[in-house]
Amino acid sequence: MDIDKVILGCKKGDRLSQKHLFDKYAQLFYAVSKRYTPISHDAMDNLHDGFIRIFEKIETFDPTRGNFEGWGRRVVINCALQKLKKKSRLNEIYPDQLYDSQIDEFDVVDKMNVDHLFLKIEQLPDGYKQVFCLYEIEGYSHKEIGEMLGIKEVSSRSNLSRSKKILKDLINFENNKYSSAMNTNTSH
Repeated sequence: MDIDKVILGCKKGDRLSQKHLFDKYAQLFYAVSKRYTPISHDAMDNLHDGFIRIFEKIETFDPTRGNFEGWGRRVVINCALQKLKKKSRLNEIYPDQLYDSQIDEFDVVDKMNVDHLFLKIEQLPDGYKQVFCLYEIEGYSHKEIGEMLGIKEVSSRSNLSRSKKILKDLINFENNKYSSAMNTNTSH
């Protein structure tokens, strides 16, 4: 079915069109939600709330300003972030720390498989994880992230830098642990 017709049907409140839209984007939007709320039932709640908001606000979707997928992703991300703010999880974002430009190189990540990387990202404090995902995965600018999270642009840069350092340390720790185990096994 043509997505433009589906969206038009959704704007008219047509349930079948809403079902088609949900079926087409639910898996993608669930993956987006899961990046911000790793607990499955929280991610499903965000997906549900995101689609409710999408259907309530679909009149505001303007195809001349971007595609529906991008607009819908932003709605789902905003739902997840609003819930996190309510739970005060974003309080872990540290205020106005200096941006460390030396951490920009993150070549260790290139050597990992994606699933393993996401497991490491899940270990980040929530505030760092949100900034990392919004910047590195979703492609938002530091200015946009600052507006979304209610922090200064420099805080977004700092949190990204620190999240990369934490990830690098986690990966290096794991690699060192693996190397030590290998050396122990080969010396016997």
